[in-house]
Amino acid sequence: MAPRKNPGKTAEIDLGQPPKRPLSSYFHFLADARPGVVAANPNLKGKEIVKELGEQWRNLDDKEKEKYNQMNIKDKERYAKEMDAFIKAGGDPKAKAPKKSKAAKDNSDDE
Repeated sequence: MAPRKNPGKTAEIDLGQPPKRPLSSYFHFLADARPGVVAANPNLKGKEIVKELGEQWRNLDDKEKEKYNQMNIKDKERYAKEMDAFIKAGGDPKAKAPKKSKAAKDNSDDE
């Protein structure tokens, strides 16, 4: 990994896009468990994989879910910090990134 050019400088804030919202505990679990389910069951379709993951989530006890609850708490803290920085930089928290039109998407594929 190459060293950063300006190690003391933070990344610039994109005022066109508010920070991504925090993931729920369940989505942290999905991101963690999905590769294992896909590897163990390569013949399952996407919908079947999600059903299996949902079943695993329902069967987790509170102690096992606590790991994902902590990840959710840290993600909420990250979001709060990023949103504060975004607002202080002059960003509009209710603004959404402009969607690319179909024509713009087609033109970007040509490049």
